[in-house]
Amino acid sequence: MPRAWRALKAYQRNTITIEGEPIADETVECLVAWLQEQLDAHAKESATMVRVQRDAYLREQDLENLHHEDIVDGGQVALLLGRGARGESTKQGRDQGVLIDYPDVADALRALKKATPPGKKVFNTSMGQYRQWWNKGLAALGVKQQPPHSLRHAGASADLATGYRTFEQVQRRGRWKAEESVQRYAKVHAWFAAEEMQPAHIKEQGKALLKKRKHRNAVAKG
Repeated sequence: MPRAWRALKAYQRNTITIEGEPIADETVECLVAWLQEQLDAHAKESATMVRVQRDAYLREQDLENLHHEDIVDGGQVALLLGRGARGESTKQGRDQGVLIDYPDVADALRALKKATPPGKKVFNTSMGQYRQWWNKGLAALGVKQQPPHSLRHAGASADLATGYRTFEQVQRRGRWKAEESVQRYAKVHAWFAAEEMQPAHIKEQGKALLKKRKHRNAVAKG
């Protein structure tokens, strides 16, 4: 039995049996708004985590490991991921990084860095709490349940579908080594499907919320 269990785990790691799909941006904005309205501090922080994860194509592990010193502000805000100096790594390897696109996300990260002592994690919300609030929010909105990992799919798919980034730029931003990995995430057809399958009221409300956000640069920086 132990050998069979280890073999199954190895098979699951190396075999893609179920591919994820993106979540529509209008739904994301409605979710963020709902989380911000909650009284619980973890819910409010989860709203920021959703936007950071969507903007930077992050995995939940990347969010969890973000420390004060991983937020670099030189006018353009960057995140340092999988810091080898701390013995960490991302699935794509050690010492990765990504530039932030959206001004409000950059501002939120600057505030987090300022409020967090050196050497400490910037988010006080655990991944379990984050997923719990994520699920509560989607249920409250009456939309399809998806894991937070769908935000990584959303960023890659939307940028490719809208022409904001080329395939190669998406690959670099997502820290993917193989083109096959990008093709699993940056699925243009899945992004259009996610947009069309939203409830009408969520799509309308989400569009209004998106218009209130400051736009990112017209041309992608990275």
